[in-house]
Amino acid sequence: MKVLIVGSGGVGESTAAIAKRRDPKGEVFETMVMADHDLAKAQAVSARLGDEKRFPAAQVDASDVDAVAALCAQHGVDLLCSFLPVKFNPFTLQAALKARVHHLDASTTLSVPHPTDPLNKAGKVLGEDEFALTPEFERIGKLALAGWGVEPGMSDWLCRYAADHFFDEIDEIGIRDGANL
Repeated sequence: MKVLIVGSGGVGESTAAIAKRRDPKGEVFETMVMADHDLAKAQAVSARLGDEKRFPAAQVDASDVDAVAALCAQHGVDLLCSFLPVKFNPFTLQAALKARVHHLDASTTLSVPHPTDPLNKAGKVLGEDEFALTPEFERIGKLALAGWGVEPGMSDWLCRYAADHFFDEIDEIGIRDGANL
């Protein structure tokens, strides 16, 4: 699988480092392009990973749908991973659709209270913007996974599952994310 990681910060670098450690020969993750608006940052991550062919660096403006889609095409990626602030989700989702690749993001658009009756009616629910694109991804035979960040995200879902199914009481849950592994 070839992956474009947009966002070469702590989560992006940690994802690539873990993939490298668990898949040292690149049998699953053949290529993981480290992209960022700051090329020097992406290059530094690529250098730290120690294999600039498998983990090439690229510069991209994540708010430029055409540029992100072109980068997907240039590297022949199967999956676009967005490890960026939530404000970039609409752009990376549209880029994935344009490039016809799978999409995974580590953030989800937040809920918005109902404008006139917030105590009794839902406004915009968590992730509504991402889930609204489900039919478009289904139409091209691709999958878009929203909100798969460490925290908030997957860790919240796993903790809730554990609380509901394995424990009578939980006093505290501590989470360490990719930036402080």
